[in-house]
Amino acid sequence: MGDSSQPGGGGSTEAPGWRCDATIGRYRLLRKLAVGGMAELHLAVVEGPRGFAKQVVLKRVRRELAHRPELRAMLRDEARLAARMQHRGLVDVLELDEAAGEPFYVMRYVPGADLRAVMAALRKREQPVSLGLAVHVASEAATALHHAHELRDAQGRALGVVHRDVSSANLRLGRGGEVVVLDFGVARSHEQTARTQVGATKGNAAYMSPEQCRGGALDRRTDVFALGIVLHELITGRRLFASRDPLVCMRRILRGEVVPPSAIRPEVPPALEAVVMRALRRSPDERFPSAAAMADALDHVAREQGWCEGASDVARLLETLFPSPVPSGTSVGEADLTSAMTRRHASATRNGSSAAGDEEPWPGEHERTQALPRRGEQSEARSRAPRRGRVPTRDAGSVP
Repeated sequence: MGDSSQPGGGGSTEAPGWRCDATIGRYRLLRKLAVGGMAELHLAVVEGPRGFAKQVVLKRVRRELAHRPELRAMLRDEARLAARMQHRGLVDVLELDEAAGEPFYVMRYVPGADLRAVMAALRKREQPVSLGLAVHVASEAATALHHAHELRDAQGRALGVVHRDVSSANLRLGRGGEVVVLDFGVARSHEQTARTQVGATKGNAAYMSPEQCRGGALDRRTDVFALGIVLHELITGRRLFASRDPLVCMRRILRGEVVPPSAIRPEVPPALEAVVMRALRRSPDERFPSAAAMADALDHVAREQGWCEGASDVARLLETLFPSPVPSGTSVGEADLTSAMTRRHASATRNGSSAAGDEEPWPGEHERTQALPRRGEQSEARSRAPRRGRVPTRDAGSVP
């Protein structure tokens, strides 16, 4: 939906991480975790008798936009779709409700950090992720995506779900070793009541497939391509298509400018490189036909190489990267992540431009972008392009 599609949109100057003590329905809000273009996320708690308390994530349309019926419809669509997903690698939706006429929904809280934050921490340490762990994370994410792709309605008809926004920011590593795919807010399915405007392409420009860049028809193989980008970056520690300009990202994607992982990290075995390069083929017909097929290929490589990394290794990595004690109600790494988001938000508010990333900026993070224009239309497209400098936010269980 809209939370992650246009971060910081609407001129909001409120930074994530601020504490609050309001209530929505039966939920007491503890802190604001992220503010996006259309929605906001809160860490909340529901309390009961004899000291019962459970932390959850609550998502609602931003209050100043809650009067817009199309945004309320998008939030409900998102909640209904996510509620169908019952998989260890997907965030559970616990409730969809309304308070004072405004819809909100509640999700399972996954303490941990998103993969983007993990990769940034590893870069600071000049420490690569082990190849076995990279394969495990990608395989788990692919398995979760396949579950979403296979969803059917009550009559057994395929819903045709496509995430459309798979990225390092939308994969979360949990303290318990979970690998969770987040933010189906811009996902497409046949049951939606709110539709994407014709000609608009939702998602993160640096993780789009060629067909997304062209504004073409999408299917599950679009998510395979995006996961291939994530895996390439996880293995190499470098951004693949990143640029300050989303249009440059899309040109690189359309040209197929993919450096083989072994050119950056020589120890990458040919079998693993073959999986990455197949996922990143420009033609959907040349990619893996499904996320499940990609997961099977990754698992085969792991067995062949004798890699046995799993959930305990994910948990250990998080504890290593984010060992500092944090306040009650804050997940591992959340204090650092919230601080970084607040600094970036303040900088963007002052300068009206996005801050650069650790290696290259995270361009067009969750912005709504248009399909790549023809050469004669580029200058006009640039004038219409969304302003940069918006806060990259995380959705739902993606909250730090």
